[in-house]
Amino acid sequence: MRQRGFGFLSKGHTAGLLAIMCALIAYVGAASGQRRGGSADNAAQVGPADAWDTVSMDLTIAHATLAENGTPTGPQVPASHYHKQGTRTASGWRTVLTMAARDRPVVDTPAGPRQLPPGPRISRMEDDGDGSFPRFYDEHGKAVGPPSADLQQRVADLLRKRNPERSVPSFEPKRPASGLASAHWVENLVLTPSRRSARFEDLDRALGAAKGRVGRLTRYALTKDGTTNETLVDPDSGAPVEINIANGGRLVSHTGYSYSADPSGVILQTHIRQEQVASGASGTHVVTDVQTDNIRFSKRGGAR
Repeated sequence: MRQRGFGFLSKGHTAGLLAIMCALIAYVGAASGQRRGGSADNAAQVGPADAWDTVSMDLTIAHATLAENGTPTGPQVPASHYHKQGTRTASGWRTVLTMAARDRPVVDTPAGPRQLPPGPRISRMEDDGDGSFPRFYDEHGKAVGPPSADLQQRVADLLRKRNPERSVPSFEPKRPASGLASAHWVENLVLTPSRRSARFEDLDRALGAAKGRVGRLTRYALTKDGTTNETLVDPDSGAPVEINIANGGRLVSHTGYSYSADPSGVILQTHIRQEQVASGASGTHVVTDVQTDNIRFSKRGGAR
């Protein structure tokens, strides 16, 4: 699935990383707790139920490849660590994703274990949330890119698969989108009681009317072109708990979501675990875990 690490990437791998970071900036994670301490720019720290225009968090993303019997197989890749921040602007949510750790993996060679040498490092990505393509920077603040047309298509395909409702980035000049067109990941991160009805309306539009229950969870299901999307939702909050994707009756992807409740009634998404069947008939599947910690809300003075 996604690749990791900045410090050991070759030139070819750097192109792949651009696509990965574009997906990460749309990938939803949240925090297992909030802090109200100071910040670098002294923005006023507030709670999730207060008026805020900036949210930041620390992401830990781990990958594993498992055989059909559940035992690890293939190279073991260390977890990656990122810092993600979203700030409300006039055109949407400006998102900044920064790499926090750059472990260089060790590989087996005929001469014994060797650490891969450092290569080009992409340490930061910025997405203005207005439909323009994200910008990439190395560890010295120098711009990297722009991505090739082929990479743009790969990014678009990856983003469309991850979130069909999100606008696909493009290098073509665009007017800023009206409203908060890029608020999707923020709304999935921070589930407010006031949007409960809207969450169910979104599900009805995307998957049709609910089709009963599985245990206490409300079940939505839609089959199109041989692919079935089954989404199980908490009936009290409208928060997705499981998403199962099947092709031709065969389960190919399972995603589970965990949450924590703030005393204010706001629900925070704390963990995502996705299991994806690898191509072929071997039964191998790839597991991705996304854990978010140290979520902070702050007020910087509104859109700017």
